Amino acid sequence: EAFRPLPPTLTLVPENEWRKRAQSGYYDVIIAHNENNALDVINYRGGKILVLHNRRSFILVNANTGGLDPVQTHDDLMELLSARFDFVFISESKQSDYGLPGRIILPGVDGSVFNGYIGTDARVLRVGNLIAERTHMFDAAFQQAVLQGGPTGKPPLPSVTLGQNPAWPDSRPSADFNDLLNHYRTLRCYFHVTREEYEDGYNLSLLEAMATGMPAVALSNATSPVEDGVNGFHSFDPAVLRERLELLLENHDLALGLGKQARESVLDRFPISRFAALWKEAIEEAADRFIPADYRPKPLAPSIQNRMLVVCTDGRVYDRAWPIVQALRQKAPVWHVGYNLSEKAWPPQMALADSSGWRALEQAIPQGCTPRAIVHITPEPWTLPNPAEAFCCAQTARLLVRMATDMRHETMVPVPPPEAYERILDSNAHAVQAISMDRAHWFKADADPDLIASQILRCLPPSKTPPSPTQSLCERGKHHLYYEAPRTELLQYIPAEAKKILDVGCATGVFGEILKKQRPKCMVFGIELNPNAAATAQNRLDQVIIGDIEDLDLPASFSNFDCIVCADVLEHLRNPATALRKLAARLAPNGRIVISVPNAQFYEVPAMLSSGNWTYAWAGIMDETHRQFFTKRNLEDLFQQAELDWLVIEPLSSASESLFPLPEDRTVHLGRLTLTGLSDAEYQSLRTYQYAAVVTLKKTQGQFEQAQAAYDAGEWQEAYRLAEQAEDASPADRL
Repeated sequence: EAFRPLPPTLTLVPENEWRKRAQSGYYDVIIAHNENNALDVINYRGGKILVLHNRRSFILVNANTGGLDPVQTHDDLMELLSARFDFVFISESKQSDYGLPGRIILPGVDGSVFNGYIGTDARVLRVGNLIAERTHMFDAAFQQAVLQGGPTGKPPLPSVTLGQNPAWPDSRPSADFNDLLNHYRTLRCYFHVTREEYEDGYNLSLLEAMATGMPAVALSNATSPVEDGVNGFHSFDPAVLRERLELLLENHDLALGLGKQARESVLDRFPISRFAALWKEAIEEAADRFIPADYRPKPLAPSIQNRMLVVCTDGRVYDRAWPIVQALRQKAPVWHVGYNLSEKAWPPQMALADSSGWRALEQAIPQGCTPRAIVHITPEPWTLPNPAEAFCCAQTARLLVRMATDMRHETMVPVPPPEAYERILDSNAHAVQAISMDRAHWFKADADPDLIASQILRCLPPSKTPPSPTQSLCERGKHHLYYEAPRTELLQYIPAEAKKILDVGCATGVFGEILKKQRPKCMVFGIELNPNAAATAQNRLDQVIIGDIEDLDLPASFSNFDCIVCADVLEHLRNPATALRKLAARLAPNGRIVISVPNAQFYEVPAMLSSGNWTYAWAGIMDETHRQFFTKRNLEDLFQQAELDWLVIEPLSSASESLFPLPEDRTVHLGRLTLTGLSDAEYQSLRTYQYAAVVTLKKTQGQFEQAQAAYDAGEWQEAYRLAEQAEDASPADRL
C-alpha cells in the first residue's frame, strides 16, 4: 500500500486463510506472478494464470540451480507449469524470449490518476527496488556514473531515488502513494536505465511518470516509449545522457513541453481501458477452461466459445485419457466432461451421471457454446440414443477415440454407425481395417499423450458449417492488439513527397492516423478484411473499403497512389505476385510500394523444425492465418514475378546479438540442427525477424506497359485510363 493504492474491489487475505480456501476450490482463478509462486499453488483447484514479468534471459543469468544446467532446469519447470497454467506476458519481447504460447497484456496507466506535472523542483527522479542487486537489468554502475558525474568529471546532479535499495543509503521507499505521486508531479525529470538484452525499455514507474507529464531521459532501448527530442531524450552515451539531464534541470519550459508529449504518447500506447478489458478476458477464459462447472455456472468467454473442443472421457480409461486432455489443452480450448469417475480422478469441469449418453452430454455443454467438435474417449461408444435427439450434439462434429480398458487384451467390438460418430480413432488395428479408410484411423494407445492429442486434432471431422475465408481470419479470437499495432517503424520508408497513400490491411487505421497527424495534407486510404476493424478505420482515414485485396474490384478513387503500404499482408494471400501486380497498376508515376513480411529463416523456425515441430501461434512468424512464408531470396523471386524493381530489402527487426550470439568458431546450434562456418550475411539472416522492402515499377516500363500490366491484372478501367494517357504508344496500340 506504500507504493500503489489498493483497488476498492481487492481484499487482503492472511496466508493461512487463502491457502485453506484455495485447497477447497473457493477461488475461480489463482494468479501467480513468478515461477516460484506458481509452483507453490500448482496443486490447488481452480483456473491458474502465471504472469511472466521478467525476460527468460534475465532469469537464467541470475539462476542458482545448485550446479544443474540452468537452461534445462528452467525448460523442465516451464513444461511442468504449462500443463496447469495459462501464461500472460507483459510485453511482446518477453513472450519472444520465452518462446511459449500465451497472451500478451501490456501495462495500462490511468491518466485520471497520473496527471498534474509542474516540475518546479529541479531534481532528477529515479524509482525502483533493488537496482544494484539487479544490475544486469538496471546497470547500476552506469546509472551512478551518469548521476555522479563519472563520464564528465562534473559534480553530482541533484536527484532523488525512491525504492528499497539497501546498497544506496540515500534511497528510501515512498511514504505512501501520495508521496510517490507528488514526486512525479514536482521533480523536473525522470531518469531510466534498462539494458535491452535483459529488459524492456520501460517499467511501470517510467510509464506513470510520463503519464503524469514528466519528461524522461533514458538509455536507448528498442522498446522504450521515450522518443529522442519528442517526449524526452535517449542515448547509449553516458555523457550525452548527463548533458540532457543538465539541460532539463536548467530549462523548465523545455521540460514542460516534452512532458506534455510524454503524457500524450504513453496514454495512447498504454491505455488502462485496454489493459482492463484484456485481463477480464484472460481471467474469464482461465476459469472457463479449468474450473468445474459446479463452482461457477456461467457462459463461456466470447473469445473461445466457438473454438471449444468438448472432450468427454470415460472413467474406465481415465489414467490414459487425462494426460491426453492436458495435451489437448496446450493446442486448443477444452471443456472437459467425464463419467464413471473414481474418487482419485482429477475432477473434470462437468461430471455426468454413470448412465450417460448424448442427452446428458447436451446438458453439460456450456451456455452459448457452439463447439468446434466433440471428442469422446471411451472403450464403449454410445449408439443409443442417437445424437440427433440432442440438438447441440447433432449440430457438432463428433470423433470417437476408442481405447480398451486393458491395453494387453484388445477385443473386437461393434463399429458405431456414422450417424453416431463421423470419424473414429481406434487403438485396435483390426477394428480399423474393418472400417473405410476415410472414416477410421489407428493410434498407439501407449504413445506419448502429446502425439495422441496431435493425431486427434488431425482426425477431427470437418465443421458442420465451415467458415468462409473471411470468417477464418476475422473470427480466430485475435487480440485487440493484433489490429492496433502502430507500425511506426515503417514511417521511415514512406516518401517525404507522398500525398496520397493506400494502406492495404489497414486494420483499425492506427498507422494511417499517425501519418495524417505528421502530414496534415496527406490523404490515406485503406483496405481491410475484418469488418469490425474497418469500421474503426473509417473514422480515422479518408476512405476505407472492406474486403480481400485479391477479390476486390477497386473503385476509380483508388488509383494514382504515391505510396502503397502492405504491412504484414503478403503472407496472408493466395497469390501475392498477382496482388502486387494489381496494386502496382494503381501507382502514380514514380510511386512506391512499402512492404514488411516476417522472415521464415529466423533462427527459432529452423530450430523448431529440427525438433520435428511446426506449431502455429495467434501472431508472429507462425501466425495461424499465414498462407505464405518468405526469406530474403523468396522476396526477390516474388518481386521478379510481379515485374517490380526493389530499391530496398533490409532487416526491419532482429534478435539482439546477446540473445542470439555468434561464437568465435561461427557455429550455432538450432535445436538438433548445427550450422557451421556462418558468414556475416548468413548470421544476419538468422537474426532477422522481419524484412522491410521498398519496390517500384520497373524503370523500363512506360505508361503503355503499365496499361498492359493493369489489363493483365483484370483492371480494365485502369488499363483504359493509362492507355489513353500513354505517350509512348501509337493510337493503334492504344486501341
